[in-house]
Amino acid sequence: MRYSRRENIMKTPTAKAELLQTIQNDFDNLIHLIDSLPEESKNAAFRFNYAMTPNWRRDTNVRSVLMHLYERANRLVNWLENSNRSATRPFRADFFGDMSPELWIKQQNTDFEVAYQLAKETHKKAMSLLETLSEDELFKGVYFTWKSSLSIADYAMSGLANHYKWLRAQIENQVIVNEVISK
Repeated sequence: MRYSRRENIMKTPTAKAELLQTIQNDFDNLIHLIDSLPEESKNAAFRFNYAMTPNWRRDTNVRSVLMHLYERANRLVNWLENSNRSATRPFRADFFGDMSPELWIKQQNTDFEVAYQLAKETHKKAMSLLETLSEDELFKGVYFTWKSSLSIADYAMSGLANHYKWLRAQIENQVIVNEVISK
């Protein structure tokens, strides 16, 4: 299975209920996949094809995927909770590029079960915060002082739903690799 960003990343929904349902469905699909893995697969090291881009090689096991998910959702939560959310963009291209090695090192001592719970709790918190916003707050970019054609809904799709799909594809890729190697 080859992950195609273009095929797997959806356009941002245009209604609050649709946005929340899309994010929740993508999260549920990821968690269902993780729950279906045998225990040994949850802690097993990923096998990499060196043709993969660095962001595909960064997460070294399911725990790493969960901690990446936690950090990504936590970034959105912190931004949504910030009373001056217009001051900074929640997902600058440079933030995760620069932070990824630091985050990866930080989470190496995190147990799988802790990572699993952190990811679930942060997703729940992000969803709760998104639910408090009006349609206008979610879908109109006028709430930012910096120029952007993006809305809070766009950031929620990027930081949550699209990342859930990407991380699911990472895990599915490892399941396929492990099946081929074990034959």
